[in-house]
Amino acid sequence: MQLLFVNYEDKFLDSWDFFVKNESRNGTIFHEQKFLSYHPENRFHRFDKICYNQKNEIIAVIPGVIATDDGKKRYVSHLGSTSGGVVYSKHATTREVLFILDSFILLLKNESVESAEFRIHEPFFSSPHHGELEYCLWYTGFLNVSKELSTVFQLASQDTQFVSKRTMSYIRSLEKKGFIINRDDSVEETYNLIKLNLEKRYNKKPTHSLEELEKLKKIYPDRIHFWTVRHPVDLSILSAVVVFEASNHALHDFYIAQDYENPESAHTLNLLLHSAFSYYRDKGFLYYNFGISSRNKEVKWGILEFKEKAGGRAISRDIWLLSNLDKYCSVIQNESNA
Repeated sequence: MQLLFVNYEDKFLDSWDFFVKNESRNGTIFHEQKFLSYHPENRFHRFDKICYNQKNEIIAVIPGVIATDDGKKRYVSHLGSTSGGVVYSKHATTREVLFILDSFILLLKNESVESAEFRIHEPFFSSPHHGELEYCLWYTGFLNVSKELSTVFQLASQDTQFVSKRTMSYIRSLEKKGFIINRDDSVEETYNLIKLNLEKRYNKKPTHSLEELEKLKKIYPDRIHFWTVRHPVDLSILSAVVVFEASNHALHDFYIAQDYENPESAHTLNLLLHSAFSYYRDKGFLYYNFGISSRNKEVKWGILEFKEKAGGRAISRDIWLLSNLDKYCSVIQNESNA
């Protein structure tokens, strides 16, 4: 099996993104060049590769960056994205995925890269669920060095209601009172609530700046939604959720916020999620990902329990590390084995 790795250039944007969205098994919005392009041009040392087979067909794309720490080069996929890894063709076999990964590691080794880290998204983003890449990472010597606690809600399940009947009664009451639900509200107003929420409750800033979120919304007007609940009288935003249509069947919410200082906001977040679930289920989406509730072994139990009360259940997002590429030996003995 002969492979050709080509450096990504802007002229390949359309073919890269078309492959990720339409021809790959495990690609998401976070692997697309349009998404990665929202970062300032010189923020990262980009190391994005397109992999062609002997028929000059794209069979994989690999987004990532080279970081340098104390003079040592390490590969990370991707510092500017939720997840990275090898994005491979929906027709790829396990042997082919292994050959692509092995060849890419050797390429990194030739670039004097000392370690490689892959951040792999949750399996439900792939269709069907993927397992080849994780096995191949383990097979080539990577260690699963970290797990983050993610939460997913199955939109296609019969149990599409919140677990608590009391919560459902609150939702019905808010609907009768005329609280206003918007799917694509003001980015700036939504951002202001998110920023205030994070600062007051967690002493943190949003991952994105307002300008970055505005740019992403402009890039993906139909795939990124700013959901809000507004008060029926003064029209103030009481709750907000930012949702990315991450793949053809799975969603990822990036921010959840509520105006906790306003007593009128009680249960509006439940109302908002209930409405979003119904909307996306009717559009044919299967999974709604609430994102992670942990950093290493520090669990944000309050956030996690809210997600679980909304019907979500735990799943892990994994980081794999190959710490010494200098000692790496190819696991493919010869081309005939491929």
